[in-house]
Amino acid sequence: MKKLLYTLAVATLALFTSVACTNDGGVTSFELAQLEVELDYEAGKASIPYTLESQESDVNVVFGEPSASWIHDLKADKAKGEITFKYDSNCFFTASTATREASFTVKCGNSEELTVTVSQAALQKDPFNLAWSNVTPTSCNFTCTPDDPTEFYLIQQVEKSTIESAIGKTWEEKVYAWAKMMVDADYESCVNGNFPTEAILEKTPDINTAYKAEVEIYVYVIGCNLDGVPFPNAIGLYTPVFPDAPTLTLANDAVTIDCEASQGFMELTVENGGDFGSVVVRSSETWLTVQHNQESKGVEFTASRNNYNRTRSARVDVSYENEKGDVFATTSFVVFQEPDTTAEKYTFELKAVETHWNGVVLSVVPSNKSVKYIVGAIQYNSLVGTYSEDFNALASGVLHSQNKIVLSGDQARISIPINTNYYSLENWYFYVYSINDEESEPSSDVTTIFVEKLKNDKPELAWADGEEVRVPAAGGTLVLGYKFVSVDDPEGLTTTIVEGGAVRLNTYPVGGPIDDQWGLLKRNPPVIDEVNRTVTLEINEYDTSKDYHWVRVGIVYYNKLTDESYGATSIKIVQEGPAQ
Repeated sequence: MKKLLYTLAVATLALFTSVACTNDGGVTSFELAQLEVELDYEAGKASIPYTLESQESDVNVVFGEPSASWIHDLKADKAKGEITFKYDSNCFFTASTATREASFTVKCGNSEELTVTVSQAALQKDPFNLAWSNVTPTSCNFTCTPDDPTEFYLIQQVEKSTIESAIGKTWEEKVYAWAKMMVDADYESCVNGNFPTEAILEKTPDINTAYKAEVEIYVYVIGCNLDGVPFPNAIGLYTPVFPDAPTLTLANDAVTIDCEASQGFMELTVENGGDFGSVVVRSSETWLTVQHNQESKGVEFTASRNNYNRTRSARVDVSYENEKGDVFATTSFVVFQEPDTTAEKYTFELKAVETHWNGVVLSVVPSNKSVKYIVGAIQYNSLVGTYSEDFNALASGVLHSQNKIVLSGDQARISIPINTNYYSLENWYFYVYSINDEESEPSSDVTTIFVEKLKNDKPELAWADGEEVRVPAAGGTLVLGYKFVSVDDPEGLTTTIVEGGAVRLNTYPVGGPIDDQWGLLKRNPPVIDEVNRTVTLEINEYDTSKDYHWVRVGIVYYNKLTDESYGATSIKIVQEGPAQ
């Protein structure tokens, strides 16, 4: 690291500054070599010669408290005729560091009190330049350009209290001790810029506005050598001036409009808004369009006509954010639109005909079969605290649920699949309601039924020939039978296989060849016969060049509707050697 040393050493003046005293204290003459001392920026020890003529042998030199803590350990040596003091370094490059000055007083007996002024130079050349940009209430960018591009720099943020907890008497000592600890503890991961491969280092500190109000936060830059030792004259601590966070205040938290197509307005007050972002408004429903009008200072919205026989609602979210998606303030209000009392009310009869481990077969009879409707399922836990009683709201909430089927009104028997690898078997609501052509809004009241627990008849596959089968050395065709076994059917064959499922080989990749590294099986695809429940494989002739002559083949039941796999099982095929 480049270091500029000041050559202003302590000078011994040719002329002494003297004070002659003939008071009762007995001091006849007390003289200091100088009353002004100039130091360079490094720590050290300074001395000022003095002469003392006294009639009393026990007269002592007395010092006053220095005006700054970087001057300390003041002493007088009668034998050498000098006073000495120590001083700390002034080479920590911070935003406030500059040439500094302090003083202390000295007297002897009843002599006149003398004031010694000490000035210390600072390292005036910056080891790097720092430029700030894009300052927001929660972050900012800064670019660090070092004077010497061959050095390493660490860059991050820190609380002032963390630095104050480091070991050291002075703030500068604490800063250096803390920087050394940072470099020692996490040097590799903290080096965000590795010069000279990158001459400019950019960093955006992540600073929480509310948290920032309680503590003082610095952004720091630490220069260090290849051994991870920080340079004292390349430690920078900077406190950017962050603007106050904006606030958003709405005139009301809700507004109600009639069923007709109409326009509305919600007054919005923005405080502390700046050029770091703007107001953004969003609607939760497509029937309500919204925009922010900066001139009228409010949120304008336009609603389409409510053609349904129930009240509908849409939440309008208002935020102050920038183009990167950083959100600095949020609020919201709700628009309620009254129902059309002349709209036709559709009803449904709904009941569960069959239950299985992965779904329910429903019987649905709509009052109007000329419309489309949605049939679906949702777990009870999804309703707790939100939709436990309001099933019209439930319809809006589950309109885009994965457990739903959109049907025409003339279908009456519906299978609703459920991914039981993800969901439990217990506490399900099944629902039905009609929809409009855009499929964005329920058109009718919701009809629901409750199923406490699905049937636990998840199938398990088993090979009819046990866990191992032997084949002759000549090879040929091997036909293996399989069967379904379930908890609800302990006798053996499951008679009802869930609609949309299939048996497939349990291979990787799916649908690819069996992983047969010994070459026992021919590479032509195996044949799965789901009607007769068999798997047909072609066996190669015994290969004497191979060390192993067996392969394990697996099958699994795969539900194509819910992307679930069940009942995996495998069988070991062993090929017997040729007769000796």
